[in-house]
Amino acid sequence: MKSTSLHDLVPVRIVTRWEEISTPGGIKIDLKIPRFRNEKFARWFLPAGKSPYITLHLDVRGSAVWQRIDGNKTLEQIAEELKDVLGENALTRTGDYCSRLYANGYITFRQLQD
Repeated sequence: MKSTSLHDLVPVRIVTRWEEISTPGGIKIDLKIPRFRNEKFARWFLPAGKSPYITLHLDVRGSAVWQRIDGNKTLEQIAEELKDVLGENALTRTGDYCSRLYANGYITFRQLQD
């Protein structure tokens, strides 16, 4: 990967299933993470009635970031949109949050795909 600053990274979602939940505090996102990568394992090892997904609950701020990850906006653009929600350190907070999402395999960055 060529040298790219935090400002220029474009996050791309890997997790393709989520649910938006309206709460008095704002929209919250529940990510649906498959328990198994292979559907056969889910059929063999998943107890009857158990969901094939693990639910990851994002808070309002994390949900706001997730909603703006569209594969086109840079972290800087997302942070700019969220200055009111995340405060003056919006870029740092957005970068830290996306780093955690990346480390857990929920997103990647377009620059890593090229």
